[in-house]
Amino acid sequence: MHRLHRRNLCKKLQNGFLFSIGSEELSRNGSDVNFVFRQDSNFLYLTGVEEPGYAFILDLSRNYFHLFIPKVDAKHIVWLGHVPDLSESKKVFGADKVSYITDLEIELKKISKTKDLYFLKTNHEKGLKLCKKYFRIKPEEKKLHCALAELRIKKSKEEITLMKEAAEMTSLGHIEAMKKTRPGLYEYQIQSYLEQKFLEKGAQHCAYPSIVGAGKNAAILHYHHNSSQLQKGDLLLIDAGAEVKGYASDVTRTFPISGKFTQKQKDMYDLVLKMQEECIQGVKPGVLFYDLHLLSARILLKGLKDLGLLKGSVENMLRKGVDKLFYPHGLGHFLGLDVHDVVPPPVIARSRATKQSRLRASRKLEENNVITIEPGVYFIPALLKDPNNRKKFKDFVHWSKVDPYLQFGGIRIEDDVVITPKKPLILTHKCPKKVNDLENIKN
Repeated sequence: MHRLHRRNLCKKLQNGFLFSIGSEELSRNGSDVNFVFRQDSNFLYLTGVEEPGYAFILDLSRNYFHLFIPKVDAKHIVWLGHVPDLSESKKVFGADKVSYITDLEIELKKISKTKDLYFLKTNHEKGLKLCKKYFRIKPEEKKLHCALAELRIKKSKEEITLMKEAAEMTSLGHIEAMKKTRPGLYEYQIQSYLEQKFLEKGAQHCAYPSIVGAGKNAAILHYHHNSSQLQKGDLLLIDAGAEVKGYASDVTRTFPISGKFTQKQKDMYDLVLKMQEECIQGVKPGVLFYDLHLLSARILLKGLKDLGLLKGSVENMLRKGVDKLFYPHGLGHFLGLDVHDVVPPPVIARSRATKQSRLRASRKLEENNVITIEPGVYFIPALLKDPNNRKKFKDFVHWSKVDPYLQFGGIRIEDDVVITPKKPLILTHKCPKKVNDLENIKN
């Protein structure tokens, strides 16, 4: 898979050399305690190397991959274990040549006068220092990153297989959390049930910090404390995903802590589910992601109007931005080695991008893109109690009908979707989201 990635990049750039040093470990506290290591996504995409201490030079004209590996001593092995040697690394990573990292500067000197040089930046400061030391001209970065984004946004069969595996692990984690949820537990306990299943199935990393928000915490979009106690009658929102070989899954489910939706909760849940299902049905090559977002916003506004919370024309409300009061994020994002994956420029025409600047991506969908579809409705006191908003939207919002929802929290439903020529492939289809399924999950 990574050989193919390198070959495709060579076809795009054609000449010169690409140099990079992989990410380095970051200190968490003290002198010998580090954060769990995660390789730079572009470096991982091209090499398959998930560990620190590696570098490479890629001859773009002939797709010649020279990998540099850590040279470790017995002390390192005692504390951290085996590191593949030269011959092992050549086989495992598909390199044409493998040397120790101590030889890197010798090879950089050899290519220092090359006209076309590309530098893939990671968090490793030494890479930039070496570029300044050996390269007479400033290495090209923008062209490289555009080329990588254009390649990464369309997934291969192998990549989709890994993402499907991550999605299935994630679904099992969500199901386990649903089954264990009950009033009186704490959000972090639910997180432990969820992530235990990830580990049990072989995913050693979460794709991002898990969000487990009960009650009003569900209205905090990137809630991270996960420390509140679950209360009877509230909803629980879980946004979490497993990662497999760097590839992410991203799933959100919202369900009743007590096992049954109240009528008010069910009405809102059915509305969000309608938003999601209709948008997923609209996913196909050539569709502008921005237009799917607008579809979700129109469904939301009409639904809230039907429930008596809003008034006036849906199109007028959309033009005035009433939807942002209850739905302050975009419909979704691209997914891959990064949970909010790379998107090649230009995203959309500047005039339209300005209107929807909060959207992470709004380009035409292509076959083998992987996206999330994650509409929501939220009752956020900071927005809904703001005197300026109360005045600005008085002609559209029945504030007296909205006020009883201020402690409601929020609902989000999210799935991972592959764009195909026919109907979209939902990688996370095994994770329950129908009302009956959620209410009967413990049976």
